[in-house]
Amino acid sequence: MEIFEAREQHANLYSTDFEQGVVVWRPLNWEEYKRYRDLAYRYPHLILEIEDRIFKDCVLEDTTPGQEEGNAGIVTTVAREIIKLSGVIDPLESMMMLDAWRQTTSLVEEQMILIACKAFGYKPEELEKLEYQELLRRVAMAEAMLDTRIELKEAETPESDDIDFTKEAGELAAFEQQLPNLKDKFDSQRG
Repeated sequence: MEIFEAREQHANLYSTDFEQGVVVWRPLNWEEYKRYRDLAYRYPHLILEIEDRIFKDCVLEDTTPGQEEGNAGIVTTVAREIIKLSGVIDPLESMMMLDAWRQTTSLVEEQMILIACKAFGYKPEELEKLEYQELLRRVAMAEAMLDTRIELKEAETPESDDIDFTKEAGELAAFEQQLPNLKDKFDSQRG
């Protein structure tokens, strides 16, 4: 599957680098996560088969040599990373991750989506498919309906008229890349 096509189907993509190559994967959705969690709980002796299935379901690109060539540890490593980012491992860790995501809701783009959802009952995914000018029109209507206005925080004010998609995408990507490391940070703060 081509990465651009995969990105259209899956909101978040991650990669795990190995000396032998790279594995690009998606997290499990909530339903999948609960199903695999329940299977692992009921059938702990089948954990390797469960990891293998998670790997097959979630890996979009794999440039590493196959298991038959002695790289079986890759499947376990990637499957455990997938599980780690897909659901609740530790309630306190989940709260830290939730707090990190809450910070993104203060961004103007997220505020626009939230206010239109609140006013019209849209799902965020529906609004994100609109062209930008139409989104702005709906946000303006939502502001009028709710008698409120979105305000730009000083830190978000652009320094120039230049649009820098790479900077904006990089900031969000940097935030998303920090998520796998939150557990390590959390563990070090707790320990």
